[in-house]
Amino acid sequence: GINQSTWGRKKRMGAKQSTTNEREPRGDLVKELKWLTISDNTVQESEIESYVKGLLSDMDLSSSIERQRTTASLGEILRNPLPLAHTREIPCLHPFFLRYEGESSKQLHRRLTVSSIEGGQPDQCVVFAQASGSGKTKQAYNLSQNGLPVILIRVAQPDLKQQHVLTKPWQEALSLLRRLEGATRELHPSYHHTVAKSALQVLRILIGAHLEWVAKILEEAKILRPNLTAENLRELAMRCLRNGEGETHVTDLFLRAMQNCKLQPENLGSVNFLSLPSSESKNYLGKVTSRVLQNLQSGPELVLFFDEVQAIMNHTTSLFVRLTDYGREGDVAKSDFYYGLCCLISDMMSSTFRFVLSGTHFGITEMTITLGCSPLRDKAAPCYVFDSVTAANIVSSLDFYLNMGAAGPVKSGPLTFKIASKNDRRFAAAVSRLCGRPVFFFECGWNLIFQRLSSLTTSPKSREELLTIVTECLEKAAGDKLKTMINIVQKQWQSRDTHDGIAVKTLPRDLYYAARMRKGIISLDTVKSTIRHAMAAGLLSIDPSNILHTVDLSTEPLLAEAVTYVGDEYVKLNMKTGGSGRGDPIYAYLVDRLSGFDPQERLNNKGPVFEEALTWHMVRMSLFAGKKSLGSVFASLFPEMFDVGDEIEQWKLSASSVVEVIHAAEFNDDASFLQFVGSGTVLRGIEIKSGLDLAADLTHHNGKRSLLAVQAKAQESVGFSHALVVTSPQAQYTRNDDRTKLLKGETLDDESFTANQRRVTFERIFKEKFALQPSWVRVVAATNGYSQNAVSEINKYNKKHRDTPIMLLCSTTSAFGSDLHKLLCESNAKPLNSVNGDHLRYLAFDAILTSDGGDDDEDESEDDEEDVDEDDVDEDDVD
Repeated sequence: GINQSTWGRKKRMGAKQSTTNEREPRGDLVKELKWLTISDNTVQESEIESYVKGLLSDMDLSSSIERQRTTASLGEILRNPLPLAHTREIPCLHPFFLRYEGESSKQLHRRLTVSSIEGGQPDQCVVFAQASGSGKTKQAYNLSQNGLPVILIRVAQPDLKQQHVLTKPWQEALSLLRRLEGATRELHPSYHHTVAKSALQVLRILIGAHLEWVAKILEEAKILRPNLTAENLRELAMRCLRNGEGETHVTDLFLRAMQNCKLQPENLGSVNFLSLPSSESKNYLGKVTSRVLQNLQSGPELVLFFDEVQAIMNHTTSLFVRLTDYGREGDVAKSDFYYGLCCLISDMMSSTFRFVLSGTHFGITEMTITLGCSPLRDKAAPCYVFDSVTAANIVSSLDFYLNMGAAGPVKSGPLTFKIASKNDRRFAAAVSRLCGRPVFFFECGWNLIFQRLSSLTTSPKSREELLTIVTECLEKAAGDKLKTMINIVQKQWQSRDTHDGIAVKTLPRDLYYAARMRKGIISLDTVKSTIRHAMAAGLLSIDPSNILHTVDLSTEPLLAEAVTYVGDEYVKLNMKTGGSGRGDPIYAYLVDRLSGFDPQERLNNKGPVFEEALTWHMVRMSLFAGKKSLGSVFASLFPEMFDVGDEIEQWKLSASSVVEVIHAAEFNDDASFLQFVGSGTVLRGIEIKSGLDLAADLTHHNGKRSLLAVQAKAQESVGFSHALVVTSPQAQYTRNDDRTKLLKGETLDDESFTANQRRVTFERIFKEKFALQPSWVRVVAATNGYSQNAVSEINKYNKKHRDTPIMLLCSTTSAFGSDLHKLLCESNAKPLNSVNGDHLRYLAFDAILTSDGGDDDEDESEDDEEDVDEDDVDEDDVD
């Protein structure tokens, strides 16, 4: 509706040329004084009447349970009416009106109505940023439902590719602003502030057009139904701008308001510029605001809620100037479209308006509140919107609207649901997957449920049938949103972009480490810009007020599934291309972690990193390489000359998950790590007094069970013999002096154990699991390997004690990759020295308590002594 004429007109130049540094204009800036025309598709009163009747019909349907039971074919399964709307005459769900109010909504409401500071005033402008789907838009509806008059102004909305594009009114405004920006190129910089002031009035009229559309809707509704309540009117104000509805009308109203403004010619050097006076835009905005407030039957305050404002950042970057520059001549600092909106909001602040700015990019918070030259720096406040939907929220919502049945709530772990049929376990699993961002359930899940129930020719005959239908819809919703999350994770993982020197792909890799190694919990040790980029891209939805940025993937299962799926694919690809650790995402994470320390800290942290590398190796080889026997799982970690032996090959390891014992919820003063041993689980983070670093469940080819007990050494401060004793069952939960006694072949009295409750628990579980068929595979892992004599001694021992072998492992390039191996082996650490032959004899595995010091095996022990070369005995190994 706008012709292509521009904003200024060149004056005729005199014969005398200017001697100043003023740039010459490049030609005519205006070809005609009338530079705007009205679109032919203007708003007709008949269209408004028809539109309002449709909105009122939707409200009637949404408030009548009887009509929904018949019109929407929902029958008796409906307990309370659902919020509905019509799309092409077909009833559809309006998810933003579904009952759900998280803590963020209450916080935002308080900020706008009650001061967060005692004795202060309510915030006039609140700014928040959060990931897409986290419930930002829902905040506007909750404010309205809680009694505040809200006008939702959608700056942008997602397209089919989930990219945010400007809505029609804002596209039209941007077109005008770009032409104004072009006009500044024809002017001396000292006149740019005049153009910027006109641009500001364009934005004021744009906001006024949204208000005028709402005013027309409310006025027509009150004519058709004079008895509408204030609550009905607030709902109409929200519905008339739902999902872009009314956009075309708002655009027409904007263009017509622009056309009705009287432009004022101004001489700017050698150019005649047609400026837009502030009196015109202020008069228009004031009139439409009064109409809205009068028709809403509310108080003197109106909340303008701007949604997806990040979409106007970085547009028209040389048009708007600082607010303080609007009244002066001279060179001025320029900024973008969003900065212009902040300037306008600062100018509009009064007792009439409250403002909310929301978006997916944290730049809006920084530009609004932190930036020194921001016009809203001292006038706006951040509000950290973060709502994570729980299983209880989902079940409560389903039970409120549908007759899910039955005999009271049942709690299963973190889930609460109704008993209704044999499918309850499946239902609970489907519910748990949709926890996290509100969009997963309240938009995707509920829409599928409504569509499915509405398509039925007859209402479900039983609650069991209803539960099955709902479960299938929840499962489909989870599958659909999982695909979306996988695409987001893949895009971030494949990105070559960096933020403050940190690669974007680092963050999804770190999340994969959390999913596989930390039960989904990780404190992200990365720069803020990387996290904010991830939130803007939809990868993360976390509480931005948390300084440590702790992520718990268990609160958002679909993200955990997506990260695990994509990460696993990278691991499989790495295995196919040679299988070395180089390029593996977990090892890459450990490399970054270890290399980030200074030399002394690196030395102190080598041990924990080595333990994690060993843990991941077990999972990697067992889960992805299909290795089962201990010999095949650890083949790349055995030192030279180590004799694997047939017996070691008989033991099978299944490792698919990792449990950090001391962080387990069940770990208390009476607990022992043995109670966490289970098929497919590798234990790490074992309580230090136990002795072990890692443990895993083993099964023998004949069916008996055993434990893989690992002690990892990254420094030479503790000898080989000590490493062996702490992997033995006799030494678990004992004191250091008790372990020294074991190395000398001395017996331990009962007083060494009775005071330690974990030892008592350990003995009980050990006897239940292992005592009837004694077997305990001990492993010593050293970053720098072993002396040749040490390997020889262990080989001899294993030949005579086949049921309780000792394995030796060391860091290698083929297992961990060259980068991690180099970091683990650097410093002055030397290979572990020879083991004392006497120690091996005393540590022969007989029972949990070696009351006789191993004398039952006296003959065999004498043979051991004969095999030991006295020159190789290193008494200094004794701790």
